[in-house]
Amino acid sequence: MASLQFYVRYVWSWIVMVGGLLAFFPFIALEKLLTRTPGSPTFTFFVWSKLVSVLIGIDVKFEGNTELLDSRKSKIFVMNHQSQMDIFAVSQHLPYGMRVIAKKSLLWFPVINICLLVIGALLIDRSKGKKSMEQLMDAAKQLGQDGSSIAIFPEGTRSRGKQLLPFKRGAFEMAKTANVDIVPVVLSHYTNTSSKDLVYNSEAKVFRSGVITVRVMDPIPPTTRDTAQELADYTRTLMSNALEIKDE
Repeated sequence: MASLQFYVRYVWSWIVMVGGLLAFFPFIALEKLLTRTPGSPTFTFFVWSKLVSVLIGIDVKFEGNTELLDSRKSKIFVMNHQSQMDIFAVSQHLPYGMRVIAKKSLLWFPVINICLLVIGALLIDRSKGKKSMEQLMDAAKQLGQDGSSIAIFPEGTRSRGKQLLPFKRGAFEMAKTANVDIVPVVLSHYTNTSSKDLVYNSEAKVFRSGVITVRVMDPIPPTTRDTAQELADYTRTLMSNALEIKDE
């Protein structure tokens, strides 16, 4: 019975999220055209995310330095990645001028691929390491010119309820190249079966109503550590500690 409930809610969530994107697509394109804001159209995604939140029974709460999300100073936002729910959660308060960095393989997903192209997402082919790093460095050089920011999942893939995976250094190389702050954004451990914040876990067949908390942490200057890898490790430690405190 529990598995049946999981699959019903799972299928319904995908219908709501993807169907909502399809329905909102004209408004995404229109806002992008009218506002000419660099990055993603924040208002349309806010409305879409609120609708998804109501229909699937998951609330989203932002806390911490949320004013950084509205600042027009370029930054690189790094977020922990647990499941597809991350996208709708952070969409309730997208940073101003946010450009998304996503894996190129997402172009195979209908509707999602169109939205990625419309919002000007930077699509990275992770199978070509040198080329993907060159793309990241080119994007880094543009930061600061129009107030846009970058959002990236430094783990590179979903942790699926486990602890934070090792961080790839690409985002941190970008921060050092562009001389912009790193802003850690921690989503509560909503996929961790031992956490009080558990809402969704596909392996455990859990999908229930609840709250996903999104915490915006203090900015980290790129000069905090000497190398990009050291900066990545330092940021991961701070985010991991924030998750552990939240789970207590």
